[in-house]
Amino acid sequence: MRAVFQVSNYLPRISTAAVVSTAAVVVGIALFLPACGDDIDVLPVATPVTPPDAGTPEVSIDVSGRVLSYPSMQPIAEAAIVFGGGDVAIQSDVAGIYNIEDLPRGAFSLRATADGHAASTVSLDLASDLVLDGNNEAHVTRNIVLLETAGSLDLKLYQALSGQEAAHALVELSEWQLPEEARDSHTLDSDIATIYTSADEMGRVVRTGLPATSFKLTVHPYDADDDSFPEHDAVTRSLTLSRDYALRERVVLPLATESPSVVNTNAEPLFDATVADAVIYFVFSQPMDTTEGAASVMLERTELVDDEEQVVSVPVSAVWTSNIRLEITPESILPEVRHQLHVEAKSRSRRTFSRAFNFRWRTGVTVPAPDPDPEPRPDPAPAPDCDPDVDSDCDPDADPNP
Repeated sequence: MRAVFQVSNYLPRISTAAVVSTAAVVVGIALFLPACGDDIDVLPVATPVTPPDAGTPEVSIDVSGRVLSYPSMQPIAEAAIVFGGGDVAIQSDVAGIYNIEDLPRGAFSLRATADGHAASTVSLDLASDLVLDGNNEAHVTRNIVLLETAGSLDLKLYQALSGQEAAHALVELSEWQLPEEARDSHTLDSDIATIYTSADEMGRVVRTGLPATSFKLTVHPYDADDDSFPEHDAVTRSLTLSRDYALRERVVLPLATESPSVVNTNAEPLFDATVADAVIYFVFSQPMDTTEGAASVMLERTELVDDEEQVVSVPVSAVWTSNIRLEITPESILPEVRHQLHVEAKSRSRRTFSRAFNFRWRTGVTVPAPDPDPEPRPDPAPAPDCDPDVDSDCDPDADPNP
């Protein structure tokens, strides 16, 4: 009888100890076989191999859900859904249902688009704590909500300062509201998430194709004369658009609430400061009302009159050299005498600046000499020798000395 022993080179995934024991048995048989004589055929013994590492078992995850229109929450058929940056593209069926199969673990995104709706991206985290079935499969349900772009806005803006239209005012539409269950996972495309637009010459903004939901309207600070100093503050409102009608809204831009301040002056805001210049200037933080009589300037000083201190008013000349700079020149200067200068002025937004400055002029400061008249003024023309009310040929404009 011929005995045949064969050891397969395929070993199942077993423990290392079992592999070592099997190898020992094979070696023992090999040592025993020569005693059996020629009736025994021994086939080559394969070297045992280390079993491969089992690793993490492969997981198959299916994601499905419905694509819904907000605010009606009706299903959207044939919505295009792109998975993972464009790797997989599918469409929802007539019931708005979509299904993506055999996904691995990880973080992904679903971007959905549909006619008449704003595109939206949904974050999807297929985490490691998914509940798997016996086949290492899991099922995740995620609905996608798209905002219906059926809203219209007709906006008119006015200035509170003049009552005129706020031409070219900058308007921002943002914070479009999704249903609560979608707010944390959905992100609108940047071109719809925040919309910037400008009013026309008549202060009007007309937009269609906007999401039919609640949103925030912001009109940015308005600068009517383009001098980089807005006369009107920003205004915000919460509004809601509907697909049934165009929302008509009228907004009056409020006056700037910030009062003007002095950003530079040679009259230091210290009590009893010393001034080295004859002309005192103030530079304000915003454009001021420079019309005649809009600013009030009063300069007083304390003098000895009959051995008694008396407050004397000093005439001054106040000139606006620009819409933010006021220069004040006194008619006379008494160095080292305490002066008090009171300035009251209004900004273009009708905010008032009022402040008193106490100072002394330094010794040696004098009133600047007036500018010489570059050309002497001509003598007035003599009166005509005739009376036009009596003589019809009299020309009052004729030269009496031709």
